[in-house]
Amino acid sequence: MVNYILNPSISPEAILSTIPTVADVRIVNVSWPSSPQVAGSTVSFILRIRNDGYDADIRINVYDNITNELLWGIGWSLAHGEEENVQASFIMPYRDIIPEVKVGYATVVTDSATGPGIAVIIQDITTSMTLNLNPTTVPSGGPVNFNGKLTVVDVAIDPGVQEIKIKVGADVWATVNTDGVGNYSGSFNAPQDGGGFAYAVTAQFAGAQVAAGFLGSSTARASLYVGDVPSFVIPLISALAGLGLVYLSWRK
Repeated sequence: MVNYILNPSISPEAILSTIPTVADVRIVNVSWPSSPQVAGSTVSFILRIRNDGYDADIRINVYDNITNELLWGIGWSLAHGEEENVQASFIMPYRDIIPEVKVGYATVVTDSATGPGIAVIIQDITTSMTLNLNPTTVPSGGPVNFNGKLTVVDVAIDPGVQEIKIKVGADVWATVNTDGVGNYSGSFNAPQDGGGFAYAVTAQFAGAQVAAGFLGSSTARASLYVGDVPSFVIPLISALAGLGLVYLSWRK
């Protein structure tokens, strides 16, 4: 009998490994979104996943850890040994949240070992506004000029270009835009009702989303007298006009 010796240099030893029969998906890393975030804006971040098991179609979900609300989800295919970056995104709710990533296959769910993250909503930014009329007493149908300024309170930003509505009583009589720092101006014709009336004129800003947050609504009011108003009546109707549209008439 002849014995043969295998020469490793000619035929090296081979190592065979088995592929698992189930998926083994892991979250490698999550680049959590920054905080705070603007309500209503799209929040995006990157998560990295790896499958050490069998090829699988998996599910990636992002939840709010506080309420367990599903914020975003997507189906994903990942072969054995693959590692990929996935961009997740969701719409920031009007409240603080704690995003949590979960990756699932069948009944196996992997929570992120590096989270959950925190996303705090940017609160409403307070605004204030002024309104000036010139003149404040006009004949029926006469021209009225107005100007004012929309100002951001307690935050060092300008409001940008925003829409301002001018109301006489309950009706919109003019719509203008502010300049970048909040100044606005315009004109309208007084009501043609024969005169002898006092009106509440209101400048109204409805609020708007900006990069720094949500600018809250604000209003400013002034009184407009239409017709020749006797001087002794002006203090009385000035107080009443602040409550809304006031109709005063008299006979000469």
